[in-house]
Amino acid sequence: MVAALVAAAVVLGAGPAFAAGDQPRPMTGACSTTFAVSPAGVISITGTCVLTHLGAATYAATQTVVPNGDGTVHITITGAYTAANGDMLRSTLDGTGRFLADGTVAYDTTETFSGGTGRFADATGTASDMGAAAFTSATGGVSSFTVDGVISY
Repeated sequence: MVAALVAAAVVLGAGPAFAAGDQPRPMTGACSTTFAVSPAGVISITGTCVLTHLGAATYAATQTVVPNGDGTVHITITGAYTAANGDMLRSTLDGTGRFLADGTVAYDTTETFSGGTGRFADATGTASDMGAAAFTSATGGVSSFTVDGVISY
């Protein structure tokens, strides 16, 4: 009887099946952003990206920067990517920035994907983001970064 149940389960596809969303997929792309620093020190980021699984997308985030004793800065960002169809992917970033001789800030962060809406409702994953930011005024500037990691959804 047990053998018959096992055979039936195999034929019917029962057992530990994995949906396509359970499998990690490469997540790569690039973003161009602008940032503005409020009088209270809150940094708002907006921009556009082209990313696998989202295509052309918008990006909006809030960033905090805390100076480290070695002259670098600790960066934390909470944000979201929105695909053209409205599906949104939430992420947080944590990393380090360092000032270059020309005044730009080069940064390396680890991005963690954690849910969203539509097809990204249960998304998880991580990526390494690398980029550079430059002030174009006393309270704002531009940045660009690349994304290289994996995502499951």
